[in-house]
Amino acid sequence: MWPTLLGYHHEAVRRDSACAPVPLAHRGDWWVPLAETRETIVTGRGDDLEPSAALAGLFDKLRPNEEVFVGWPLLVLSDLRGQRQVAPLFMTRLEAPYTPGGHPVAADDNPYLNPAITLGGEFFAMGVIAEAESHVPPSGLLPFTDPQALAGLATRMLDALGLGPVDLDIDHLDQTPPREVGVYNALVAVRGEGGGPTAGLLEELSDLRWRDDWHRTAARWLIESAPAEDEHASTSTPLCPAPLQPLSDGQQQAAAMAATARLTAVKGPPGTGKSELVATIVADAWERGESVLVASTNNGAVNVAADRCQKIDDGLLIRTGNKSVREALPEVLEQLAERVPDPAPSPEITRRRLDIADGRRRAIIEAIAERSRLDAALAQAALDRDETAILLWGQPHPPAAVAGQYGWALRRARRLEVAPRLFPRWRLNQLRRAVAASNDAVEASDVVAWARTAHRFDELHEQYDALGPDKPDETYAELSAAGQELGAASRAVLTPKVQESLRAAAVALRQLARVRTGDRAARVAATGEALAAGARGWACTALSIRGNFPLRAGLFDLVVVDEASQCGVADLIPLAYRARRLVVIGDPNQLAPVVTLTGVQLRALAAAAGASHDQLRANGLSAADSAFAAVTTSSRKPGPPAPFLLDEHRRCHPEIAAFCNDQFYGGTLQILTDTNDFEGEPRGLTVLPVTGALQRGPNGASWVNNAEVNATVDWLTAHIETADSVGVVTPYKAQRQAIEDELARRVGHKTAATVAVGTVNTFQGDQREVMLFSPVLTDQASDRAVRWIEDNRRLINVAVSRAQRALVVVTDPDAVPGLAAPTLVALLDAASRNTDAAATTDLGHRSVPADERTRLLHSRAETALYTALRAWEVPVDLKPVEQGYELDFALHTPNGPVDIECDGIHHHDARGRQRRQDLARDAILKRAGWQVLRYPSWRCLLVPDNVANDIITATGLFR
Repeated sequence: MWPTLLGYHHEAVRRDSACAPVPLAHRGDWWVPLAETRETIVTGRGDDLEPSAALAGLFDKLRPNEEVFVGWPLLVLSDLRGQRQVAPLFMTRLEAPYTPGGHPVAADDNPYLNPAITLGGEFFAMGVIAEAESHVPPSGLLPFTDPQALAGLATRMLDALGLGPVDLDIDHLDQTPPREVGVYNALVAVRGEGGGPTAGLLEELSDLRWRDDWHRTAARWLIESAPAEDEHASTSTPLCPAPLQPLSDGQQQAAAMAATARLTAVKGPPGTGKSELVATIVADAWERGESVLVASTNNGAVNVAADRCQKIDDGLLIRTGNKSVREALPEVLEQLAERVPDPAPSPEITRRRLDIADGRRRAIIEAIAERSRLDAALAQAALDRDETAILLWGQPHPPAAVAGQYGWALRRARRLEVAPRLFPRWRLNQLRRAVAASNDAVEASDVVAWARTAHRFDELHEQYDALGPDKPDETYAELSAAGQELGAASRAVLTPKVQESLRAAAVALRQLARVRTGDRAARVAATGEALAAGARGWACTALSIRGNFPLRAGLFDLVVVDEASQCGVADLIPLAYRARRLVVIGDPNQLAPVVTLTGVQLRALAAAAGASHDQLRANGLSAADSAFAAVTTSSRKPGPPAPFLLDEHRRCHPEIAAFCNDQFYGGTLQILTDTNDFEGEPRGLTVLPVTGALQRGPNGASWVNNAEVNATVDWLTAHIETADSVGVVTPYKAQRQAIEDELARRVGHKTAATVAVGTVNTFQGDQREVMLFSPVLTDQASDRAVRWIEDNRRLINVAVSRAQRALVVVTDPDAVPGLAAPTLVALLDAASRNTDAAATTDLGHRSVPADERTRLLHSRAETALYTALRAWEVPVDLKPVEQGYELDFALHTPNGPVDIECDGIHHHDARGRQRRQDLARDAILKRAGWQVLRYPSWRCLLVPDNVANDIITATGLFR
């Protein structure tokens, strides 16, 4: 299976990464000849090109997932239809200049053979291609920095392809415009999809295909089922939670599993603390003396992880990667090598401090969990007792003579059950009279059920009373303080270990810092030596892994793949091979890997490799699947480990988060965003209404809505003083360009550059205080355009969840509801409701109309308390929304607003997670000036008048 899987993905990557030849006639649009007279960038004699208007034009025309490539020599080939196409033989990617008029630079370490030329069937027969490729060194590496050797290789390959003989003079390039089929000694720039970064990936997949040590790595568990004991890996071992804030329960459980399990999957929706979890896993690996790599196909995710770890300790995670990232690395390595350890207590003392802090926090959590358990058990027991009482007496309360006498009733009823044949009817009637049953249908079993539930309730009540009074404010303060102390104790253990390891690795780090930039083999070897010497934590992108780390089985004790839902299976395989244990963190409701191959092509590739496309899909291992799917989706038995869900959202305003929660996460997220940190307006979801027309963008590509462009820019210019905290997101590149151009026209390029404007892909992993969303579509949109938005509804999830304080939807509120795009319609509906409510109420406050209130009562306990409060004439507001948080009851008193919560059975779960979330939510409201009163549902159900009286007393309402 391993050789088959690797062969399949090698060919899929090769085909998917090919920068397709472009029509000769599309000069200036898809390709441009470069005026260089001497070749330097492909041969390795230089890193950049002279700026030119033609090259800048290619960059300006880029669509999503496209890049600009530079290559030499230039081939003009005839395709199967007789059309002449342009393609370079050797190529490398270009990075756009950072400033207008700047020099484009090479983005790859080495040039590579253009995959589009060697795919076969289009331009050359497979036998011819095989002959040409036989001239490439076995390593797959072109002779970079050896211009004559590269020119010689090109000559031999072109001869094998039947295009020779040719004269390739790298110091005297040909400026003759290409017209006919043939080879031109010219440098050319082409725009297209795919390409360079995958050259290294292809080489690693080819190398790994015939290795037999993969079963000793985490890659094994992509094919085989991980041992069942991993599903029950310990989650009680002390961690080293070094993040700057305490962990949520989901983060704690995921980090504990990652410490021992061979395979761990974590589902991390937006704003749920993925970066804190990654930092925790890295810190814990250091504490355990393990090596760890954090990788992702998303460069931003790697940067965030590195930044988070540097806030803990600058030696925790060393950031490496492509050429531009490595340019800053020598200085960092020299600083780490010269780091002088600070005086610190003995390891035994700091370890004891950590154990005590860990034990203290666990004890608080266990106490919270026990109170939650008893609350839930009492609520259930009260319901059961009352229901069985209704069977006996037609009401939930027994007669006074029977109340509390369940002991003798139980004994008499049990005797009747044990010996039913001795005067059964007479004895049953006697029992009915003894308990004053209200009907003749009562059986002995009914009396037994009531007696047992009544006894159970009293037992639980005694246990509850033994806990003492509930003091939520003190509990939350204790829990917060314990979390802070645990973090401080963790750092006290961690820092000396990092310092000691870096001191041991100082020589290796200096050697790595002084490796020549272009010497990949020396750099890879030096990195491996630094890792072995004690520099344990590293971070890089998945496509940079080959240029930095040896391809060695189990090189790292632990590899963490962040944003794994964007990472392809082929990208995952070399990472998993380098890992003993593997953690993938992703969200299948956000962006997926970009795959240009069609379903028909994928099936053909699977068949050619000797595999089944359907079986690959069933196991999450096809080229269309993500790394997250590869770990979490499998038809194998037993199946893969269920992913941990990070369920505490703390980024977006609750109205924004509620939309994503409802539409994409089935209401599983607990929204705990502290709205007190937000300043100004708008807040939550709002609509900026416009009426516009849909039209094609430049060159007939993409879509533009000029009304939305103007409305967006109007809003931006009115808030230009806060431009650096605002972003604009749209699904369409042409709309992005139109907004950028109009904004620059009005406020100038320098000011416009402070506003982040981009497509959804641009903002993945990013966030802004306020986001404007321009969906572009109107009722003029074609069915295909509307269907594309709904088929790619995850784009809306990403767009919406970038906003922290506010999301402004710029659209036509009359046109969108008629579109067959339910997700976009739902967003407009939510934003419209909030906009209408905000126009008539105080900032952040929503009231429920009186005629809708009683139907919103969620339980009998809430109904009982609401009835009691109304009887006391307490002026409560039912189910209002405050800053996006729904309250059970609100009471406005001279001393300030009061939130009254009636906690149901759902407030009990493992480790008191729900109650801890309640305490965090209450702390947010208290910061906003609210008093919060919580009552267990069993009290509200059994003694609602007493609870109402407690509320009156606590609030001083009638004083």
